Amino acid sequence: INDMIQKVAETSAGLLESEERYRSAFETAHDAIITTDASGKILNWNTAAWKIFGYSAIEASGQSIDMLVTETTRDEAHSKGGNWYRLKEANGGNTVVEMKALKQGGKEVDVDISTSSWSVNDEEFLTIPLRDVTLRKEAEIHQANLSEQLRQAQKMEAVGQLTGGIAHDFNNLLFIMTGNAELVGDSIGGNEKACRQLDAIKSAV
Repeated sequence: INDMIQKVAETSAGLLESEERYRSAFETAHDAIITTDASGKILNWNTAAWKIFGYSAIEASGQSIDMLVTETTRDEAHSKGGNWYRLKEANGGNTVVEMKALKQGGKEVDVDISTSSWSVNDEEFLTIPLRDVTLRKEAEIHQANLSEQLRQAQKMEAVGQLTGGIAHDFNNLLFIMTGNAELVGDSIGGNEKACRQLDAIKSAV
């Protein structure tokens, strides 16, 4: 009996230790980790989820996870006969999806979301990790804008080089025209009519 009691005590201690490790990892994770039942009712909500969405664990507990997405997203998923958070069914087998989520107050935030299901006593549960990728998205947009600005600058540089080359070649031709007009003017002496015509040519050049 004593051996049995000791084994039970050791098992209980091991379970408590395992639960404590899980709880520590759950609360200190950088990503939001949300657990729901099969209907999407929120059961667990870690500190990262609170930081991302603004709801405390008490406020989120018992609420539908539908509150984290737009009405359009919910309607589109339901029209397909499913739920937006069942990613494999809703997104062609993809287990990670980038989407817009809603913070408390209605502000949108970019997130990567994935889901995994598990069962206890034939009851299904879902674990839903979410990662805030807003800063990454902003950086990508900024990078795209910089790339576009660089392309435009390169285009302008190419146009500038082209027009500069054309101007240089054209100036050489104009210099020849002006120089020869000067030589003709020197050779015709006092022919006023011809001199006026040459002046008109030089003025046009």
